Amino acid sequence: MYKDILSNDAKGSIRKYFDEVTKKWYFSIVDVIGIVTQTSDSRNYWKVLKNRLKKAQNKLVTDCNQLKMRASDGKFYLTDVADSHTLLDIIKIISPTHLESFDRYFDQINSLSQNADASDQKLSTLASFESDEVAELPIDLINNETVIIIKSFVPCIAPESLSVTVGYDTVTIEGERPSQNIKNNSNYFLQEIYWGKFCRLIKLPALIEIDRVDCSISHGLLIITLQKINLSRTKKIKILNAMY
Repeated sequence: MYKDILSNDAKGSIRKYFDEVTKKWYFSIVDVIGIVTQTSDSRNYWKVLKNRLKKAQNKLVTDCNQLKMRASDGKFYLTDVADSHTLLDIIKIISPTHLESFDRYFDQINSLSQNADASDQKLSTLASFESDEVAELPIDLINNETVIIIKSFVPCIAPESLSVTVGYDTVTIEGERPSQNIKNNSNYFLQEIYWGKFCRLIKLPALIEIDRVDCSISHGLLIITLQKINLSRTKKIKILNAMY
């Protein structure tokens, strides 16, 4: 007879986030691994497993993403996350006997995206209105032949309150929309605008020139233009006549 090994406490310890764009739930990988393996160092367990998967060129690694999630110290850190399908494949590698329990759990959570509870759960998971919470910033990404363009609405935010960090294949946008002290205001009948910190780590579809980035804000619209690295470019090298 089937017995669910996932207790309510265990379920509550799995950090998760609902992405309105992809309509998917993403779960903290180290939280799931901690339950599956019962190890006290699930972060190191995942680090070793991830390196092993990378060496084997397993696509599970590329299917994982990163989001900022609250840690046990109350602060937010970038955390490896994956959707339910990817996590089930990871669990299958670690301990196939846990598949049924987690399959049922993921089905329950994924069903939230089919009704109004999804937005409520998303709000309580990552985007509540407390000052130390961090929400994910929605974006548009345009992938042209030579440039990548990222657009996002950031109204009521001064340019100096925004931080844009670029790597060769990633862009991170961070900022904060100042709190309006509305949390305890009983006069609010409806409140849907997010006030507080936000962050978005974007995996780029191509390598870019980090010294050729244009960033501007116009009427609350942030536009970041990134020049792609031309990997087909060649350069002829002159051979010097060395004297011996």
